[in-house]
Amino acid sequence: MNLIELERGEDIISKLPNHVLGHILSRLDTKDAVKTCVLSSRWKDLWTLIYNLHFKYLENVKDGGSSSFENFVDKVLSRCQSQEIQDFFISFHFSDDTGILSRVAPWICFAIEHKVQNMEINAFYNPPDEEWLPIRLPQSILTCKTLVMLNLSSGDCDFVFDIPDSVVCFPCLKILHFEAHRSNSNLMQKFFRSCPVLEELTIRVDIEYNENVLTFDITVPTLKTLEIHLEPDWKGTRGSIHKFVVRARNLERLYISDDTLASFVINETPYISDASLDGCFNC
Repeated sequence: MNLIELERGEDIISKLPNHVLGHILSRLDTKDAVKTCVLSSRWKDLWTLIYNLHFKYLENVKDGGSSSFENFVDKVLSRCQSQEIQDFFISFHFSDDTGILSRVAPWICFAIEHKVQNMEINAFYNPPDEEWLPIRLPQSILTCKTLVMLNLSSGDCDFVFDIPDSVVCFPCLKILHFEAHRSNSNLMQKFFRSCPVLEELTIRVDIEYNENVLTFDITVPTLKTLEIHLEPDWKGTRGSIHKFVVRARNLERLYISDDTLASFVINETPYISDASLDGCFNC
């Protein structure tokens, strides 16, 4: 490339090596990266080199509906040439079991098989009634050795998986953002304790009405940053005062936002330098 080529208006970008163009296309939204295939024969298959995959589906958009979205994701994954996926992001809204849910696990498995580092799954369910829907994740996600960041966000549905007692889970996970709408203290306790190198944890929980006191035990020795966001269930009702016990001896930053009158016990945290509390508390 030189000044003469620039002055002539020559296509110098297309002359870049494939791996450089793949790097550039990976910075685009996946849908836009795929569209570059129409530029010329040179660009026809370059999008298959991308290593960041971002998929987003909004219900009722004029793109052929959920089946079109599913087919697009399947097509991209089937043609992806990258051996390692850096970012895998998928977000979708739905009002019934449109078939997307049955595809989520295979999509996640693809990312895991391609050594994904950062994964974000956003699933927003608009139930026709007061229905709650679980989204089961593949067991292979528990033992993924490359996953460093995991963000699970949902609306009126929850991500579920079975965590065995005898297996070390999430061996390299350092950042976890987790949202739950059906508060299960035992599952969350088991989940957090299964992350041996976790450093940053953000949890958002809708606290349902419950006559029994629930105890949420957050024991993570490696944790440095903890954010807890609590809201009463959609009915706005409150039951017994639930208890959160935090044991994180390396904790440096703590943020709690609570409108559920929960009780918090913070133990063994000598290194806290930044703490913020919002809402109504029982201490």
